[in-house]
Amino acid sequence: MRGLQEEIARLERENVDRKDWTLMGEAGAKSRPENSLLEQDLEFENTAKVKPVVTEETTSSLEDMIKQRILEGRFDDVQRRLNIEAMPFLPSRMLELSDQKSGKSLAEIYEDQYEDQKATENGQVRTPEQDRKLEEEHREIDELFDDINNKLDALTNANFTPRAPKASIQTLSNAPAITMESSLPATSSGRSMLAPEEVYDAGRHNVSLTGDRSEMTPEEKQRMQRKLRADKAARNSRIEDARRKIEINRAAVGAGPGGPKGRKAEEREKEEALKRLMGNKGVSVVGKGNEDKRAKGKGKAGASPVNAASLRL
Repeated sequence: MRGLQEEIARLERENVDRKDWTLMGEAGAKSRPENSLLEQDLEFENTAKVKPVVTEETTSSLEDMIKQRILEGRFDDVQRRLNIEAMPFLPSRMLELSDQKSGKSLAEIYEDQYEDQKATENGQVRTPEQDRKLEEEHREIDELFDDINNKLDALTNANFTPRAPKASIQTLSNAPAITMESSLPATSSGRSMLAPEEVYDAGRHNVSLTGDRSEMTPEEKQRMQRKLRADKAARNSRIEDARRKIEINRAAVGAGPGGPKGRKAEEREKEEALKRLMGNKGVSVVGKGNEDKRAKGKGKAGASPVNAASLRL
């Protein structure tokens, strides 16, 4: 009982005495003791986002997670989702409800609702009655806009638009475009004509065809030098073969070149050639002492020699 009375007396003294600065509402630095704020547990609201405490465990766990994802090849980050579907234009939702009585009966209203439900199930879109007039106005606006766009395009693009192609008739003939006349007679044989490799001899160095030597590449110069050396070797080989044949013929006659029997063979060849000439008409042989010896033949003795004036085509 005594303790209760002491507690009541203490509470009464607290109510009468001056209140603590924590119970007086807003308190400044002058109305409270020094460093008294540190002894109190304050509760206040903070609108800023609390930053996470960076510790060694969180850092190591984050690094391990990154390394594991790299090893597994998992880079599945959150993908941004976009609503690409256009919102339907339903102006009837923005209209205010009419407070007038509907002109349709309840059966007609149910019939319209049933038709709308069937159309939705079949994939058709039924326009509400409130939007039909607005859609007609939109359609009229689109037609007017397309009309003015066509006129503006015609004004700006008329100078750059090509003309429409016109059908044309073209006669094609198989006749040659140019007829060349040949100076050769029509009855001449084609054997007398030269072949292309005879007209253009690739072995000869023609400046007009192959170009100057300074214009040739090193490969072309080497090719031409090899061709010239091969031609020279072939020509020397032909000359050597001809000389060898002559020596073989002389040896077959019985005299070698430069020997005494060789001179007799040469004299014999000269006599045979003289006999062949003596068999022709009008051939005279001039010997020593400028004496004319008439060739033996069947012609007349006093006949004049044949010259260009006596010949007649």
